[in-house]
Amino acid sequence: MIRNVLARARRPGVWVPAIVVALVLTALGGSVFALGGIPDANGVFHACYNVHNGNLRLIVTGSCRRDEQLVSWDQTGQPGPQGPTGATGATGATGPQGPQGSPGLTGAAGPTGPTGATGPQGDTGPAGPTGATGPQGSPGPTGATGDTGPAGPTGSPGPTGATGATGPAGPAGPQGPTGPPGTGINVLAGGASFVDALDTDGFVGLGQFPYVRATEALAAVNLAAGGTLSNFTATLGSSSGATGPVVFTVFKNGTATSVTCSIPVPANSCSDSSDTITFAAGDTFALEIKNQTGVFLIDADWTAGYGA
Repeated sequence: MIRNVLARARRPGVWVPAIVVALVLTALGGSVFALGGIPDANGVFHACYNVHNGNLRLIVTGSCRRDEQLVSWDQTGQPGPQGPTGATGATGATGPQGPQGSPGLTGAAGPTGPTGATGPQGDTGPAGPTGATGPQGSPGPTGATGDTGPAGPTGSPGPTGATGATGPAGPAGPQGPTGPPGTGINVLAGGASFVDALDTDGFVGLGQFPYVRATEALAAVNLAAGGTLSNFTATLGSSSGATGPVVFTVFKNGTATSVTCSIPVPANSCSDSSDTITFAAGDTFALEIKNQTGVFLIDADWTAGYGA
């Protein structure tokens, strides 16, 4: 069969492509392979082609004769041209939904929008509770000297001087009329022109103080003469917005006495006409002012009778 194919290839006017020969030999390759080493280990067929009679002789190894040409080929043919694209197949059924993907990264913050128009004012809320009292502040600087006030009340009498030498007796004069009995009572007074809201417990002595002192010892004065203090009265010039009382208490030698009174909201005075306290010469006097109003006080003043 191979000889007939090659003989046709040599006839005048008849042309048989080499691929036909290769396909014929490839079709016989299975039986030729039984001839040991045909094709070789690489799948290649080797043969000698007779140029006179067109015979093709398969060989394993060696060279061809002088009137033959060595030819070889493998079992695999050359690839043919690509066929036309097939028609599009029908759409397959929808597959099951895939698992939830992981969240994406947070995007960058957008630019700040323009400021909105101011809304209407809301209703006033209820007043909050009164805050805790803060610590007492340090005394402020002394203010400028004010105008001279009116003359104050007569001070307590000074101590009796030493007895002078007896002079010569003069002639006896006529007896004068009997005068009215004296009361022996003088007036003590004092106060603070200004009491800060934070000065919840301060002291003054005799006379007018610009502000209260922090301790009794800083305000106390020694009395030059002994006597009994009575009819104690206290007044306030202003306590606008007060939420609590102002309590006045007389101190003797650093200790509170029973002479005391309290000005409640919204009153501006109080008095204690039932209690008295007796002082000896040299005893100390001070007046405690407890500001429980939560506001500034103006002219926290007091007066009392003092005498034998």
